[in-house]
Amino acid sequence: MRTCCLILFALAVANTTTGQAMNDLHNRRLKMQVLSDAPLSEKPEMYFETVVAAGIWVPQSTGEGGPLILPTQVKILCAKSVNECSELSVVLGPVPDKVSVADLKIAYYVIRQWDEHGLSASYGGDESSRCQRHVLTMDFDSGAVGLADVPTHNGGCENATATYSYSLVNGTYYVDTTPGNDVDKRGRGRK
Repeated sequence: MRTCCLILFALAVANTTTGQAMNDLHNRRLKMQVLSDAPLSEKPEMYFETVVAAGIWVPQSTGEGGPLILPTQVKILCAKSVNECSELSVVLGPVPDKVSVADLKIAYYVIRQWDEHGLSASYGGDESSRCQRHVLTMDFDSGAVGLADVPTHNGGCENATATYSYSLVNGTYYVDTTPGNDVDKRGRGRK
């Protein structure tokens, strides 16, 4: 049996996390570039055996859990023939003076449903992720990809009580190395 890693190094900011701790995990040179198209490159046809999505996880909800602690960029490959989706995650560790790769992870989801409109897959609730079940969805019609981390309410998981949901946006993280840290503003009339 495969041992699955957690998708994200950290899923959400705990209520007890202070603003200072969040500032310690920030680097003004690390920036996100979001592209306008969907994270699914194209709508798969029914005879296709694989689907690929790539991008950045962004939180859908901003309540109790808050944003992700560390920026995470992913590539997801779903293969109908093996009834599995695999997600490769690059977790970045930005701090005020540097940006590093904090972790590389791979997670395996079992495909629960796949039809011409989309798929859903999940893992967790067992030894791979005891306190949460991770549910991945892909909508082939819109190109939307989502993830929900749902608490299992297993014994010993009293701290995992909220469901967190994320959308995959087509984009990438980059480090702005310009002297003024303004490469993202240059295209908007600033030289």
